[in-house]
Amino acid sequence: MEKYALPQMLEKATSSVSSTEEKDSTDVAPWVREFSDAVTQPLICPITHELMVDPVLAEDGHIYELSAIKKWTLQNPISPLVPSIKLQSRIFTPMRSLQKTIEAL
Repeated sequence: MEKYALPQMLEKATSSVSSTEEKDSTDVAPWVREFSDAVTQPLICPITHELMVDPVLAEDGHIYELSAIKKWTLQNPISPLVPSIKLQSRIFTPMRSLQKTIEAL
């Protein structure tokens, strides 16, 4: 798949919805929104609900924005997503491949 295939697919899908009417955000086909959400959701920090810049893996097995999980662990010793897991360490594994994917967007 070429580098710009996904954006071109999305543009084609949204432009084919209605060629005669003025387009707004409601003109997007439902499957396009679902596809977009499925693609972008792993790039969103579950603490900040924003696109991650410096994604890291915590010992609970989830990926967070580094600054957000550091702040969280200062205030809470438990996982933000799995309350039954106590975070023993404040050492997080950088997710470089995910970071590069985000930067490519």
